[in-house]
Amino acid sequence: MLAIELVTKPLPPTIATEVLDLCLAGLKESRDIATLSSLRSIGLPKIMKNEFSALQDQLLKSQIVPEILSSHNIALDIIEELSVSNIHPLCKFLSDSDEQLDWRTLVPISSSLEKGMQGKVMNDLKSQDVDVFNSILCRGINEFDDDPVARKATLTFLRVCINLTNSSSANCDYLNKDDSLISLLTNIITADPRRYAEAYYRNEAQSDDDNSSTEEHELRESKFELVLLSLGLMINFVQESQNLKNLVLSTSSATNIKNTFEKLISRDVLSCYVQSNS
Repeated sequence: MLAIELVTKPLPPTIATEVLDLCLAGLKESRDIATLSSLRSIGLPKIMKNEFSALQDQLLKSQIVPEILSSHNIALDIIEELSVSNIHPLCKFLSDSDEQLDWRTLVPISSSLEKGMQGKVMNDLKSQDVDVFNSILCRGINEFDDDPVARKATLTFLRVCINLTNSSSANCDYLNKDDSLISLLTNIITADPRRYAEAYYRNEAQSDDDNSSTEEHELRESKFELVLLSLGLMINFVQESQNLKNLVLSTSSATNIKNTFEKLISRDVLSCYVQSNS
């Protein structure tokens, strides 16, 4: 994988599947190259050990920790730029490892999934390929305000799920094993009408070099993107799946969304924003 990492990106599509398999195996390996090179059972040739020693000396001189050269870290770097035509291996990896994966691992996986699905209708997936995204989205939405890495991954997974559910009633149903995701998306769309007001996203009376102001502004922009993507996914649900359409209409979700957009149409959002800041 170290050799692959040094190859000019993007990698040729002809080897993408083999590279993905290698990277997914690498994600399960926690030992760094220094440890692996010391294991006789691996059978590394002497020249490989000599080259590693030279590389280690260079890293120490440049104050780079050699332990960062692990299969796991290198695999993450490769996967983030990888576009594969078959996303089944990535879905299976997520399904097998969902509770063990941190957001730092999920960000490059979500990026690869998004690249591989662009412009495609995903009709060849099974329930186990898709329902794993339910728990990832629910977890990401709940941690959205507190973790910038979780925000990045959640927004990308939302785009992935919009692609998944385009023209696919089956994927819509697979993604909703219960009503938990629909309830969360509804809350995002309806919870704070101020998010639809342009003034909400302006850093008023703040200097450009104020770090806290910049972070707050970035959080608000991310929340706005979260609202739009949540709305897009909900539209796919009710447009593509009659089952989910009936579910939404049978709960308070439909009424809450309707009331929110009635306020938008009547421009109550602006007055809501003014009142809250007066």
